Amino acid sequence: MNIFFRLPSTRLPKAAAVFAAILAFCVAGEGWAQTAATPAPLVAYPIGDSLVFAGSAGLVLGSHFLEAHKPKPDLSALSTANIPPFDRWYTTHRSEPLSLASDATLIGAVLLPAVLIPSLNRNELVASGVVYAEALAVSYGLKSIVKGLVVRYRPYAYAPNPSPAVLKDPELESSFPSGHVTVAFAAAVAGGYNFRLYDARPAARAGVWAGGLALARAAAGPRVWSGNHFLSDVVAAGGVGGSAGRP
Repeated sequence: MNIFFRLPSTRLPKAAAVFAAILAFCVAGEGWAQTAATPAPLVAYPIGDSLVFAGSAGLVLGSHFLEAHKPKPDLSALSTANIPPFDRWYTTHRSEPLSLASDATLIGAVLLPAVLIPSLNRNELVASGVVYAEALAVSYGLKSIVKGLVVRYRPYAYAPNPSPAVLKDPELESSFPSGHVTVAFAAAVAGGYNFRLYDARPAARAGVWAGGLALARAAAGPRVWSGNHFLSDVVAAGGVGGSAGRP
């Protein structure tokens, strides 16, 4: 049996239905938030924004339930022959330094939009902050629920003679998609859109977009090189995160 990428069929129907319902909840909240008429570029709308955050929290809580019901890891059933050729690059032991490097670039990507703060008044700061936080919350919720639904062993599980710590890793079967890359690209896109609403300088806009996307890309590379993710994990995560970051 090919277990490189699979959906546990015994829990998929109910889980998928719950996922669809909560996602619709998020979308409804976002739509409600956008209906508020205001002359400002962005506005914090309590009801709609609360629905978005509540829906995202629901996705995260649901993912914990799904993770708890995943089958126990069985490394004896793994074979690199089941990995697509484009994903066979770094089936190696986990690299802690490279993992820490991706942590640092993720933090940089999330904090970069803070360069906008000095140019905002109090109301603008609250509104842009809420919209930015929504993008991060939705991206985190989406990556969490997909990780809970999908069984995919991390690349380092395929390394020869894995350490005992590998079997104890609670995220061993949650390689798809990359959480770091999902959130990093959501931050880059949401930050870029927010910045362009409040700063008319083309060079400044281009700098924030380029910087955010560069940091997001910098977070993606080490996730693969460190043995934490397959290439397809980070590519899919970039798409999910970028979509979540759009206003």
